[in-house]
Amino acid sequence: MIRPILTACIVVSLSLPAWAQTRIQSSDYFKLRSVGAAQWSPDGTRIAYTVTSNDGPGGPYSQLWLLDVATGRSTRVGDESSRGSQPLWSPDGRSLAYIGSAGGKSGLFISAADGSAPAWKADVLGTNSSALTNTARTLSWAPDSKTLAYVH
Repeated sequence: MIRPILTACIVVSLSLPAWAQTRIQSSDYFKLRSVGAAQWSPDGTRIAYTVTSNDGPGGPYSQLWLLDVATGRSTRVGDESSRGSQPLWSPDGRSLAYIGSAGGKSGLFISAADGSAPAWKADVLGTNSSALTNTARTLSWAPDSKTLAYVH
């Protein structure tokens, strides 16, 4: 099955914001966001992706989002302070594993396919940064969707 180009699914606005219609200043860098780590759900109904921002103190951070392909609606996994990267769907499409932080915990999380009920599963160790944007970890689901391997 050929999937549509992800860019067409995520780009929602063709007009530039007011601040982009003037000369770009160095302070504008902090207003930019980038989309990455896009992963199609096994049934093709959702896309998990990250949005990386650098709009506050400290380094850049990523948040995990889910796009409903049929409606075009995106929802963030967790709240405004939650972080997420490296999304990986379980083979049965019922769960989404990712590296992130929420509720004072950082590490490996697994949520329901709709992004609800994120549950912390294991610590992330050995990072130099409080922002878990590029932890160089690898996740891999077993084919039966019952076991998740976490390599660091």
